[in-house]
Amino acid sequence: MEKTDRFTKVAAILVFLALAAYVGYYVWHQLARPVVTAMAVTTTVRESTVASGLVVRDEMLLTGSGGSVQVAVDEGQHVSAGAPLAVELSSEAALTRQSRIQELELEIQRMETLLEEQENRSTLAGGDGAIRTAARDLAAAVARHDMTELDTLALQFSSLVLDREGEAVSQEQLSALRSEYNSLRSAADGDAAWIYAPATGLFSTIVDGWESLTQDSVTGLSPSALRALMEEERTPDAAAVGKLVTSYTWYFAAILPAEYASQLSLEQNVDLEFGRHYSGSLSGRVVSRSLAEGDEQVVVLAITDAMADTMAMRRVNAELVLSEHTGIRVPQSAVHKDEETGGAYVYTVTGGQAERKDVEVIYTYQEYCLVAASTDTNALREGNEIIVSAWELYDGMILS
Repeated sequence: MEKTDRFTKVAAILVFLALAAYVGYYVWHQLARPVVTAMAVTTTVRESTVASGLVVRDEMLLTGSGGSVQVAVDEGQHVSAGAPLAVELSSEAALTRQSRIQELELEIQRMETLLEEQENRSTLAGGDGAIRTAARDLAAAVARHDMTELDTLALQFSSLVLDREGEAVSQEQLSALRSEYNSLRSAADGDAAWIYAPATGLFSTIVDGWESLTQDSVTGLSPSALRALMEEERTPDAAAVGKLVTSYTWYFAAILPAEYASQLSLEQNVDLEFGRHYSGSLSGRVVSRSLAEGDEQVVVLAITDAMADTMAMRRVNAELVLSEHTGIRVPQSAVHKDEETGGAYVYTVTGGQAERKDVEVIYTYQEYCLVAASTDTNALREGNEIIVSAWELYDGMILS
């Protein structure tokens, strides 16, 4: 009986030690090489560089005699050859006379509106109809950003609403204003010298002394030569009235690191972002690339968009997006290679087991790579839990 008890005790101790050894090995196994996972997320990776450069266009400088000038067209407006752009006044008296002429034009319009309202005021419906029409026309002008008609329509609307009770005006008053207006116009014929557009293009009052530069001025320049040109200080002509941009293509000559410039080929399109100078992304076509000087090159890009919005740009910095890739981000250490097919695959945690998913690597960067998204049933998808490392791994392995 004593032997049997001793045997039972020894057997129990051995079973306990075996279980403790197994649990200890399991715990050590998990602590030494735990299963590390990462979430699959869709990511866009840009390869880009920031470059400083010079913007040039085909620009014609418009000058006067240095007198007082009143511009007759809007900034960035397209004009035809021969169109009047601005009027130059010969003296302070001429400037005063021109201001009075503009006041009379508005006053005559207001009085004509009042006289018309007086004719319609005989019936309430007629007055209300005129107000509704004026309100509709004014709202349409605001929506179109039509500044040329805004003053006239606002005056017409205010006359109809604010003067609803009727302001006593007469045809004789209107005739007197027209007489004064015609007299001043006759006297002003010798005061003003009109400046006309010498060609078709976009008009701008922004001048900076760089108007003579063209594409030829920057093509073939070395990085040091372009940098020296950009460092020049130029002042606009004191008699400048504005400029006329005669081409709808403008150019950005940029100094790039040679490692990035070498990736660009002629006629290739590159996305550019000019930050605070322009809010959107623009596409530039590579039209020339200089020889390397040290570790830099000059690349000239032609751009055909946003001319009217970029008139003030000259010496600027821009981000050039050389490539852009979108895919599912995967740690490189999680990617395995099939020795038979040469294809790539990863393991994911699926229902407590390791599941193999074949992938196509499209871009590699730092410790990560991007794999193509797929609609296949067993494809890797955003939100999957990717196994980055484990003690051992195979398809269908049960994960504790």
